[in-house]
Amino acid sequence: MHPDDRKVLVLDSGVTWESLTATRSGKTDFMFVRYDVGGSSTLEGRLIRHVGTEYGFVLSGTLEITLGFETYRLTSGDSISFDSSRPHRLANAGDVPVEAIWVNLELLDHE
Repeated sequence: MHPDDRKVLVLDSGVTWESLTATRSGKTDFMFVRYDVGGSSTLEGRLIRHVGTEYGFVLSGTLEITLGFETYRLTSGDSISFDSSRPHRLANAGDVPVEAIWVNLELLDHE
């Protein structure tokens, strides 16, 4: 998919999602994500959870991921996967934007 043809969502929280596929494949989102300096998936001190599994690969910057009581700092070349039902928060922990490739995979019980 050509970058000019991507669907883009810009969130108030300083996060941008760009779809890397022309159409959503079932319950899977394949995205290029950008966390501006100070950007985060939720307000500080707040965690979210939802159905599925997340897979991420950091291209640049420092992404802080809180999973329950644990916190991880990922930098260029680092990857992670986790069950999205675990309370989590993603935030830019550096002074440059974070760029990453992200997959959200939601499997139904019968799959």
